[in-house]
Amino acid sequence: LGAQRSNASSMVDKPDAAARVALGGQRCKKAWKEVERCEANPKKQASNMCRIAEQNWLECAGKFPCPAEHAAFSKCWASVLNSGGYQDPVTRVALTSCDRFLDPLQRCVWSASNALDGALSQ
Repeated sequence: LGAQRSNASSMVDKPDAAARVALGGQRCKKAWKEVERCEANPKKQASNMCRIAEQNWLECAGKFPCPAEHAAFSKCWASVLNSGGYQDPVTRVALTSCDRFLDPLQRCVWSASNALDGALSQ
């Protein structure tokens, strides 16, 4: 369902939970609870269900700090969830995964969360 991801490591470290919760706020609370359940169970963390939970949270939390990355991912994600595929309007390539849009959104959200974490720590 578009949840397949490469295991390439991101250049930005994943922020701690407090920063991620603060970034998503109340509007992403339900999506965050799903991520927490996945992170609490090491056996489930690599499952498609948990990848989808993280993508749902990223889609929610990334709207304000990362508008360009969010828009690109959101269009793809909605199309993949609704129809199983997405045609990139720039390259005209049909995709069944949103990985090429997810990675930039994730890096941007992690950067924003890490910046917020730094501000919360002071």
